[in-house]
Amino acid sequence: MTKPIALDITAVADLNFTTGVQRVVRQFVAANREDIEFIRFDYASSTWRSVPELGDIVVREQTGVIAEVRARAEKASTSLVENAKTSSWRHILREIPMARPAYLWLRSFITKNLQAQRVEHTYVLKNQPEWRPTSSQTYVMMDIPVTSAHTWAMADLFTQNTIRSVVYVHDLFPLSHRELFDRVGHAEVRSLHLQYLDAVNLASDVMTNSEFTLSQYNTYCQLVESSKDQKRSVLYLPWPNLSTNDSSDTTIATTMFDNAAVRVLLIGQLDKRKNFRVVVSAIRELLDAGVDARLGILAGYSQVSDDALRSVLAELTTEQRARITISGIVSDAQLQAIYDAVDVVAVPSLAEGYGLPVVEALSRGKRVLVANSTALPEIATKFDKDAVTVIEPFDIAGWAKAIRRVTAMKPLGVVTKAKAFPKDWREFGRKFL
Repeated sequence: MTKPIALDITAVADLNFTTGVQRVVRQFVAANREDIEFIRFDYASSTWRSVPELGDIVVREQTGVIAEVRARAEKASTSLVENAKTSSWRHILREIPMARPAYLWLRSFITKNLQAQRVEHTYVLKNQPEWRPTSSQTYVMMDIPVTSAHTWAMADLFTQNTIRSVVYVHDLFPLSHRELFDRVGHAEVRSLHLQYLDAVNLASDVMTNSEFTLSQYNTYCQLVESSKDQKRSVLYLPWPNLSTNDSSDTTIATTMFDNAAVRVLLIGQLDKRKNFRVVVSAIRELLDAGVDARLGILAGYSQVSDDALRSVLAELTTEQRARITISGIVSDAQLQAIYDAVDVVAVPSLAEGYGLPVVEALSRGKRVLVANSTALPEIATKFDKDAVTVIEPFDIAGWAKAIRRVTAMKPLGVVTKAKAFPKDWREFGRKFL
């Protein structure tokens, strides 16, 4: 029996859960699996193939000699990748033949072989049957392609008009906020995003994660003078459900926050877009004022690529730096415990199409501080004013004052789900179709 959704997992199939987008795809799959046929574009044969699974994320061994060697190799190779982003290395990537391909290969190798998690498949892609689009299915794309060939395949598929196509657009920031994207660290990201949007413009339907992102996409369509008769709408991500089958793991939460009087959490990559330097500076002001504060940062696999953040961290005293903990990938049980341990979650991002930490924090009864930027004020309006506080992005004193104010308030408690958000991923799937 043909399943109603043909989900394109080409980009996310081999990635081990390193971004919010990949997390969204996996949560959508977990709730709607019986309705989904997985498809991948096979670059070697230029063929769409039907595959049996998304792939399991497996945590590598954490202790022992092999684990230690792997961790050291990951640290050394990641440092090499980060050094390649500095100005002293950039001319090498531009001038020496094969330098950039080698750089990109190393990034991919680290992801697949050295990071703390890996993706396991039970199939070989080239041996899987060819997928043929039919009118009884809907092609769904929820991720962002990672190669030009993938975008071209999408465009060709949409042009055939044999299948309904729905693309979920998360943001257009590589185009609208160019200054936040490092040329080397985000190799060809802007040109790829343009190719991706050219394909999206041919889809039957486009859904976005916020009104802000929809306005971004509409502006793009006006600029390219699109004449496509396309349905466009907003579908917020579902209300989070962080409850796990495992008991809450408080190990990292205890290390991050101990028994501090003021406990603040940041979640995201350590790059310019997230603007973490403002909150770090605000925490420094609080510490200078004698406030017993601690800051936890969940940064996934990212390294510090924001020079301003690097400078702020370097200027901290030894005692102040000891009160800021940067952690990598955590389990769902650890994430739940971390949310439950904090007083406030800060989202100072300069480019946010939705703001997943905002609603995740609220779902755990935690107040949130957000920057007055992009989609964050829009999400804030869906909740009571005491739940989400909007602050100017670069107002360090304002962030420090807000942290002191909200942490002195009574606990927020249970937050009523806003009607704008689907109650779960099943309802999201129904609305999607």
